Amino acid sequence: MKHSIRNSIPNLLTALNIVSGFIGIIFILRFNQPGMGILFMFIAAFFDLIDGLSARLLKATSDIGKELDSLCDIVSFGVLPGTLMFDFLCNFTSGFTGIGRFIPFISLLIPAFTALRLAIFNTNEQSLKTFNGLSCPIAASIFAAIVLNSHTMPILQSMSPTWAICIITALILLLCFLMISKVRFLTMKFKTFSWKENNLTYIFAVTATILLIVFGYDAILYGLTLYIIFSLIFANRQS
Repeated sequence: MKHSIRNSIPNLLTALNIVSGFIGIIFILRFNQPGMGILFMFIAAFFDLIDGLSARLLKATSDIGKELDSLCDIVSFGVLPGTLMFDFLCNFTSGFTGIGRFIPFISLLIPAFTALRLAIFNTNEQSLKTFNGLSCPIAASIFAAIVLNSHTMPILQSMSPTWAICIITALILLLCFLMISKVRFLTMKFKTFSWKENNLTYIFAVTATILLIVFGYDAILYGLTLYIIFSLIFANRQS
């Protein structure tokens, strides 16, 4: 009985991932609150972070847990950010006519490429510290940062709506490509709590926390930029 409960804990945490993602979608579609949708996306990311750690600590890893994790990630970091960007682009293109009205549908690529990225990830042998392609939670966080910072980003504010939409569309295409690319990125997940095995993760976590305290929402974009820089510098050394 105790063994069964122990094995169920990681799967329960994984299930809370998809529940959080679904709640985020509800807030966007039903209550028109993208901010709450983003909040629940990050809550889902928290559960995604600790479910694997708990499985390793409890020695309860399983093939079912791996598949469940991917299914949940498709919703929380594929469908949810796709919904978020669709809603964002609909608001951004509300005055557009003709073919411009169909621009928001570019967001359909996000869940599609997320599913493809997860399928590739599950069928390829991965390093413990790095992986090929940008992870779904990181890509989803970048989409969230675009929405949160859209009103304060100088590059968007200085452009006409048409050019701003072009930039956002290009970012969606770029992130979709990076998810299925062979560019190596750091995992930034805790395997244990030891400093030796997780020094970069600890440094990044502390730095990101300081940025969040100092810059608020803007820290998300800064932190993600820092993560990409960390990966480009250290990923090949860690693989």
